[in-house]
Order: sequence, then C-alpha cells, then structure tokens
Amino acid sequence: MFRAIFTENWILVLTIILMMTIITGGCFLWLKYTTSPYETDADEDTEFTRQLKKNRQAKTETAETAEVEVSPHGFGPYPEVPADYFREPSWLKYSNGVPGHAAGPFETMDRILIKLWNQGHKNITGASYVPGGKVYPHYTNTAYVSYGEKIVLPDGTVHQSISVVSSGPDIIPFTKQISEGNTPAHIKLIDYDSAGIDPHIFLKEEN
Repeated sequence: MFRAIFTENWILVLTIILMMTIITGGCFLWLKYTTSPYETDADEDTEFTRQLKKNRQAKTETAETAEVEVSPHGFGPYPEVPADYFREPSWLKYSNGVPGHAAGPFETMDRILIKLWNQGHKNITGASYVPGGKVYPHYTNTAYVSYGEKIVLPDGTVHQSISVVSSGPDIIPFTKQISEGNTPAHIKLIDYDSAGIDPHIFLKEEN
C-alpha cells in the first residue's frame, strides 16, 4: 500500500512539474512574440535618430565649409589656387591674423595675381596697392617710375627726372641708379601713372 501511494504521489508530482514547464514555456513564447514588434520599433527609432544626427552634422559641416570658401569682404567665392603659385594667398595665410580693413587689399592683390598667373605671367614677385585705386603687379627686372616736370636745358634738350621708383625686391639695389637716370640695361621702366590694374574691371573680365 505504501508503494502504491508513493507511486501515485510521484506521478502527481511529475504531472505538476510537466504542466508548469508547459505553462512557463508558453508564457515565454507569448511574451517574446508580443514584445518583439516593440523591440523592433525601438531599434528602428534608434537608427532613425542616429541618421538624423548624422544628416544634421553633415549640413553643419557643409555650411561651415561654404563660409570658409567665400570671402567675408564681399568678393564672392575664392579662386582656385594654382599648384605652382609663388606664395600662399592671404585668405589662407592670414585668415585669423589680419583685420578686415587690411585683409581686403591683400585679398584683392592675390586675386589679381592669381588671374595673371593663370594667364601665363609667371615672373610675378608681388604687388603694391593704392587704396581705392589700382593694383601694380611687380615683375622681375621691371620698375614703375613717376616722372618730374620736364626741364628744357640750355642746349635745347629736354630732361625729365624720375621722382618715384616702385618695384619688387629684386629692383631695390638699383633704385638710386634709376632715380639718377642711370637705369641698368636689364631693367624695364613703366610709367606709373599710365600703368596699374583696376581690380573692379580686371576681375570681371574673361581670361
């Protein structure tokens, strides 16, 4: 009798354990399939948020790049700098160091010199600038000169002295000679008053 009771109780226990296992498994499967759509939505929301942030960052970087490529002095987009250009243009070299009132003339000169460089004028050494006026490119072995009043000598010849000499660094050692009228043969003189480039006209012209 004891053995029969034990067997019946054991069968009952096993039945209860089996039923609990089945119920637990069913609950687990129900919970998984019920909540999985929400988990998917959450993952999609997270991916959407990441993509949104990425797009916003890209737009910000594009805007910042555009601000770097456009002149703050009203000259429009910067020109492409030739690979063999003889110096670093002002908008790259002095972007943080030169105040606006000084950066404008530097930028104007570089824009003109870059255009001349692209036209084949590779003997440029720099430039000078008259505020509100013209830009004078400096070429090797070339000097701009301003003449004084014409003087008629007793023998009837006309003499006109040189009052101002403007040039690049390669002409500086010969400035005194030029002023005295003893210009070396390899140096070309250009009348300052009739020369120079008007930036408002030159930069709008087609090459």
